[in-house]
Parts: sequence; structure tokens; C-alpha cells
Amino acid sequence: MQALHFFLGLWRGRRTSLIGILVLISLAAVMETLLPFTIGRLVDFLVQTDRHAVRNWHDPAFYIVVMAGLALAVIVIRDVAYRLTVIEASSIMVSAAQSGFERVQRLSTDWHTHSLSGSLTRKISRGMWAVDTLAEGLLTECWTALLLSLTFIGILMWHWPLLGAISLAGALIYLVVTCWVSIALVMPPARRANTTDSLASGVMGDALACQQAVKAFAAEPVENARVAQVFMQWRTHTRSAWHWMTTNFAIQQLLLLVLRVWVTLLAVYLWSKGEATAGEIVFVLTGYSVLDIHLTDMGRQVRVLQRALNEIEGLADLHDQPVTLDDAPGAKSLAVSGGAIAFEQVNFAYPASTKAIYSAFDLHVNAGERVGLVGSSGSGKSTFVKLLHRLYDVEKGEIRIDGQRIDQVSMASLRRAIAVVPQDPVLFHRSIEDNIAYARPGASPEAIRQAARMAEAHAFIEAMPQGYATLVGERGIRLSGGERQRIALARAFLADAKIVVFDEATASLDNVTEREIEQAMHRLMVGRTTLTIAHRLSTVRAMDRILVFEQGKIVEQGTHDSLMLAPHGAYRRLVAASQREQVLL
Repeated sequence: MQALHFFLGLWRGRRTSLIGILVLISLAAVMETLLPFTIGRLVDFLVQTDRHAVRNWHDPAFYIVVMAGLALAVIVIRDVAYRLTVIEASSIMVSAAQSGFERVQRLSTDWHTHSLSGSLTRKISRGMWAVDTLAEGLLTECWTALLLSLTFIGILMWHWPLLGAISLAGALIYLVVTCWVSIALVMPPARRANTTDSLASGVMGDALACQQAVKAFAAEPVENARVAQVFMQWRTHTRSAWHWMTTNFAIQQLLLLVLRVWVTLLAVYLWSKGEATAGEIVFVLTGYSVLDIHLTDMGRQVRVLQRALNEIEGLADLHDQPVTLDDAPGAKSLAVSGGAIAFEQVNFAYPASTKAIYSAFDLHVNAGERVGLVGSSGSGKSTFVKLLHRLYDVEKGEIRIDGQRIDQVSMASLRRAIAVVPQDPVLFHRSIEDNIAYARPGASPEAIRQAARMAEAHAFIEAMPQGYATLVGERGIRLSGGERQRIALARAFLADAKIVVFDEATASLDNVTEREIEQAMHRLMVGRTTLTIAHRLSTVRAMDRILVFEQGKIVEQGTHDSLMLAPHGAYRRLVAASQREQVLL
């Protein structure tokens, strides 16, 4: 029901088109029912008229013209109805896919960390095509078959109540059995098959995105086996669904055969009793042939619709996922003047953890201050940046920028005010120019090039055969680590944000590249509030203040020189450990 409700909801705002399509299809169905009636009238005329007495073809021609006219009208009306359905269904398909993608982008960082991107894209694309299948099946197929069947059975009930009652009972039994088998027996394994299908897409996408690691460890057989295991699960569920679908088809054909025999016997009986003419018998048998075709088609459509409903469930489920992080009602844009940051009595624990990272955490960073964040892994440094960026909401307390609570301003304006340069920059499989311009869509080519110069990236970009038009590959695989880092810095320069965060920005670079990147970083720091998370402590030596984190608390703070004066201080221990690492390297 969730999937059907979701599909019907997509037609909101298109009721006029929907009603128009249903009216046209209904008109065509009624006209199609009149065709057997006209054929029956023609047969009666031929049987009751002495062919030697016929002087002209006026009367039989009339019936032939009516038959041709009805058939032509059915063709034209259905063509118009189908074209309207194509127009509306294609628009709804695009709307469903776009809204699904937009919904996924609004979901929290924590939700995304538990999801495979390949599975998500598979759910959206599969759901989009299921919309087309449902629109075609429900509107143009099932609605036509239902109306034609009811019209034909209604005529039988009017003239021959017993024949009509048997036809109605047979049709109802046929539909009930077909729907029950599809819903109770086919749908559950089909749903499991779709789940494993999405998982397979995610697993394959994960392996392909990590091809460097796969090849580095010669792990192709491992990944092949992993994918094969998922496909084995898919095969098991799919076989079960298909077996029941085949059984359902056989049951449908058997029911229709029984109904056909009964209708034929009763029609002949009525003729023998003089209660039906030869033409009326032709009408019954011809009409039943049409009914048989449409009931068969309806049975097939039930199977198709069941599969489409299974396939749209994933997209419907994405739409039903709660948005746990959203703008507050009436949220205004963040107005940043200096970039002062304040954490006030902040409590926070990750959703999947019972252990608090911060408890009554306080910190004030002055506008334009350069602050280094150091400490062991898990001490709370990266969490500080995630909360500032509002990737998570705090459980208690407030975070402010220039006096404004970040949960009361729009997230878009908040994130535009903070430029982040991560340890592993994420680049899109687009041109270098597009990747730099991602920080400010619509930036001029000259502004992009100036940002690249400031980031020490212009020279290597110009040396490439296609320059700024060079495609960087998936996740920037065609560039070296230092080159990717320079692109990330260029983005930050182009963003021109008042607050800049360097999150282990030089941790994976060699010493020479690190020094070059640090020069660009210091240019970017000028006039901006800067937060630098560093494992290599040489990166934070020149900071105005260094914060030492341990278990979610700031245990020491000060300049490098002042912290080094404490002989047993936490910062001094970190420096000693860092120096030992450098010696080993």
C-alpha cells in the first residue's frame, strides 16, 4: 500500500489530465464492446434475409460502415489517450527521480554513512521506470480491461441474467485468485530480490570506486566472490518469484478455460431454447473472446504491476526517510562579519554511540584568530568541525558564529560561510575548472584562474594537454595527492569564506609538497578565522593558539612556545611522539 499510495501521490496536481485520460479510455472501451454487438446484428440480418431477395447492399453495408467507424474511433481515441499518458508519465518519472535524489541529499551525514551510493542510485532509477510501468498498466491496460469486462457482463446480465451472473462470478474468481497469488506468494520473494539487486549495485559500485585498493592487493577474486554471493541470493529470491508467477499464469489459463466452456454451453443452450438468435450467439462468443483477451491481459498486468510496485518501494522508502537535520522555520541567512565562533555548554554523542564525545563543552574563537586543534584519534577534533558545519545537531547547548545560533540560520548560508580543505579532497569526474568553480557556481574563468594561482595550482594545470578542461577522473584519480590538495585549496580561495577549516590537509603529503601547500594555506589564512586540525604538529607551530584535545575536553591551550614549557604537558608528549615518527620515516 505504501508504494501504491506513493504512486498515486505523484499524480497530485495532474487531476485534469488524469480524468481526461480515464474518460478517453472509458469511451474507447465502450465502443470496443459495441463491435461484437454490431457483428451480431449483421449475422442476424444475413441469417434472416433470403440472399436471393437482396436487391442492394444498403443494409449490410450499414453494419460494415458502423463496424469500421467504431474500430477507427477506438484507434483514434486510444491513440490520443496513450499520447497524453506518455506526456504525463514521462513528466512524473522525471519528477519522481529528481525529488528522490533531492530527498537523499537532504538526509543526514549519519544516514549516508550507513548507505551504499550504488544501491541508492539503483533504487531511484528502478523506481523511476516503475512509475512508467504503473502508469501504462493501471491507466491504459487495467482500466480498459476492467471497463470492457464490466460493460460486456452488464449487457449479458440485462439480456440473459444467468449467463451474466456466471460470467461475473468467473471473472471475480479469476481476479481474486490472480491478485491473491501475486500479493501473497509472488510479492515477498520479489521484494527480497529487489533488495539484493540494490545491494549488488552497491557492492559493485563500492568495488569499482576502490579499484586502486583492489588492484594493490590483487583482490579481484575476493571482490568477484563477494558480488557472486549477492547475485546467488538474488537468483534464489528471483527464482522463487518467477516460479510462482508461472504457477499463477497456469491457474489463470485454467480458470479462463473453465469460464469459456461454461459461457459457450449456456449460449448454445439459450439458442436451442429459442431465447437467443444466431446473431446474439455470435455477439456472446465474439464478446467473450474479447473479454478473454482482456482478462488474460489483466492477469498479465497484475503480475507486471506487482513487480512495478515492488520496484517503486525503494523510491517510496527514500521519500519516507525522515529529514533529521533541516532549516528551522523562518531561518535567515547567516551574516558573517568577523567569523567569531562560540561553543557554549555543548553536549554531543554520535547517534550510534552511547558514549558522549562532548559534555558541557565550552570554547570561544575570536574573529580572525588562527587556531590549531591537536590530539590523539577520537579525542574530539574532527567532531568539533562536524558540529560547526552542522552535519550533526548538538543534544544540548549552543554553537554561535558572530553571535548567531547556527541551528537558527539556513544551512546553505552556514556552509557557504565555512571553507573546508579536507585530508582527502573529493573531486568530481568533471573538468578541473568545474571542480574549482564548485565553490562558487558562475565564477568567471579569470576568478577561477586567480584562485588556482593563489593555491599554487595554475602551473601544473596549464602544463596539462587540456589545461583547465582536463577531466580529473572519478574522485580525481588522474591527479596526484598534492594536485588534488591544490585543487581543494583553489576551491577555498574561490569561496572567499570568512572561516576556513584545514582538516589534516597535509597529512598524506610528502615533505616537499607539504611545505608548498603550507605556503598556500598561510596565504588563505590572512584575514580569516582559521581552524587547523593537524597530526603533523609542524603545521600548527605558527598558530595564534593551539588547543590540545583529550576525550572531548581541552586539556591544554596556548602558543607552541608556551605549551612546550610544560615539561610533562600533553602537547609536549604529542610533539615528542611526532618527532619520533619523523625519525622513523
